[in-house]
Parts: sequence; structure tokens; C-alpha cells
Amino acid sequence: MLRWLVLALVVALMPLGATAEPECRSADNLGPGLRKLIQDFRGADQAGSAELSVQDFLAGVTKIRPDDQASLDHRGIVRVARTAAGQGSVRNDGKSQFQFDALFAGRQTYFRIPQSLKARYVVKPDSVLLFYDADNALHLGEAIPFVGLPIFRTVNHVAIRADRLLFFWGDNSGDEADRCYVPS
Repeated sequence: MLRWLVLALVVALMPLGATAEPECRSADNLGPGLRKLIQDFRGADQAGSAELSVQDFLAGVTKIRPDDQASLDHRGIVRVARTAAGQGSVRNDGKSQFQFDALFAGRQTYFRIPQSLKARYVVKPDSVLLFYDADNALHLGEAIPFVGLPIFRTVNHVAIRADRLLFFWGDNSGDEADRCYVPS
């Protein structure tokens, strides 16, 4: 049993091979949310600021438990503020760190949101990039096979395009994504 636990932990923690883009996982209902986020960030950039709901950032996430949804709803708005043409800051403050699990891309996924979530954005012609502050970043987790305990990865940045969502973990500040999701 211990051997399987160690193997499962090693597999869960192994970085994905560096490729221009990893094999993409299919995620239901992802497309409309991605398009809305791109549109919202473009609008915020043009207007100078915007207030978005936390729910706007949960594109493709389903089966959130009612008590967790209530906590997310009470977390408050996400403030987006332009600092220069095509770029700005993103901030969401809660009373404490919050963790919940839900379905994303057909898998149980764990979300850990820090008390203060901070990022900066860059709007590009076909995408939005969100670069998280290392001390105030989103963490995503998946359960270790056969054990069920979540292993979390810190999100360095996210590339949001209408046809895919790319995640870059830990210290990966490059262009080669660690995880890719596409609308199904």
C-alpha cells in the first residue's frame, strides 16, 4: 500500500513535460465564460476600471456545494483597474482564505483562494493574461489517485483565450503551459 501511495504522490507532483502546449483536457461550458472574461477585461481596460463577480472567474466550474457557493457570493467583488494601456491590476479581498471543491473538466478540482487575491492583467488582441502575485495567488488542486488527498499547485499565470484556458504553475513564467483546457 505504501508503495502505491508513494507512486501516486510522485505522479501527482511530477511536472508535465515542456511542450509548446500540453495535451488539452475537455471542459464543459468553458467557452461562454472565457469569451465573457475577455470581453469584461477589454471593457475594464477601455473604461479604466470594472467590478466583476467571483463567479465570472469560475468558467466551466460546476457542482459547487450550496454552502461554498454562498461563501463565494459573500466574498465580494473583483476589482479590475487599468494602470496603463492594455494592462492593470486585479484584486479580490475576503475575510479569510477560502477552500472549496467542485467539478472542472469532469474532475473533482480543489480551489484555494487566499484572503487577498492579487494579480496583474495584460489584454492582448485575442487573449487576456493574468499574472498572480506569488504571495496572493490562486492554488488549484487535484486528488492523489487512490488516496483522495488534494495536492495543490500555485498558479503563476493564466492565459485566457476564447478557445482555450492555459495554466502555468509555480515558477513557470514562460510561454510553455503546464495545463490546457478547451471547451467541449
